[in-house]
Amino acid sequence: MPRKHELLNTLRATARAALLLVALGLFCVAQAEEADGAAGENGAASEPAAEFLLIKDLFSDESLFGRLAERVRFSGVARLVGGALDAEDASYLGYENSISFRQHSLFALQTEVDLTKTISFTTQLMAHASEQKDTGLEWAYLTWRPSSRWNFKAGRLRTPFYFYSDTLDLGFAYPWIIPPQQVYTPYLFPNFTGLGAAYQFNIWDWDIEAEAYWGRIDNFVVKDEFAADTEVSNPRGLILDAWRGNLRLRASYHLSDTELKLPQAARIGLVSDNLVAELREQGFNRSADSLRAKSSTTFTQLAISY
Repeated sequence: MPRKHELLNTLRATARAALLLVALGLFCVAQAEEADGAAGENGAASEPAAEFLLIKDLFSDESLFGRLAERVRFSGVARLVGGALDAEDASYLGYENSISFRQHSLFALQTEVDLTKTISFTTQLMAHASEQKDTGLEWAYLTWRPSSRWNFKAGRLRTPFYFYSDTLDLGFAYPWIIPPQQVYTPYLFPNFTGLGAAYQFNIWDWDIEAEAYWGRIDNFVVKDEFAADTEVSNPRGLILDAWRGNLRLRASYHLSDTELKLPQAARIGLVSDNLVAELREQGFNRSADSLRAKSSTTFTQLAISY
């Protein structure tokens, strides 16, 4: 029953999003049509006439629905992954010694709406077969392209940690059945809500893109076996990408605020303010920093692909 309710909620969310996008597109096209009519009539058209023209155009051959189809694009991806272990009494990533298709199988529907010539809106709804992964809105953001070099985004975005972070759910984008878990670990927050800016330029034969992002994470907590929770917030980062033929270089620097939440007894016994202050007085600043419950976490990535 929980899986059934989850699927129904996903279908309802998909329907609501589709209706919202259609209404938004109709409004944008109608506004453009009304502006063109007003310009042609030098502002002399009355409100009833404008309403009649809008209704007439709505059901004509060159209708608003037809023009809306040029502004709205749908795409999707479905991935079916099955696996099993050849050993009993063992498990890895949820796989055991019997075949299972639930761990990494998924379906996603993406919608892109061109609001203007430079502004677009993108959403993606994703349904996971695994009960361990959330089903629902994966991302939703506005894109503004004022020129061929600049690209700005705002909304729910994918965190650009690695080469394949943006295409992590597209199995045909990389050579593995599933990405290496040593790199694409679930402990790295995949999405955030915020802003992103990218600038592309050329140096000699190199195509280069510089990107920066900043935002927030809602309730991202990593739990471990020692009952210590790690809460991550305020992510930001810089990425530099360079291409030349088949050669690609990438470097990135990421920063976030991290708070370690220990049980009260352990906090009193292990991390006391007096101990931290005494370590600093003796000059052991790095040891004192390692005992702080609140700190900053940095992540540096360097990669080469050919």
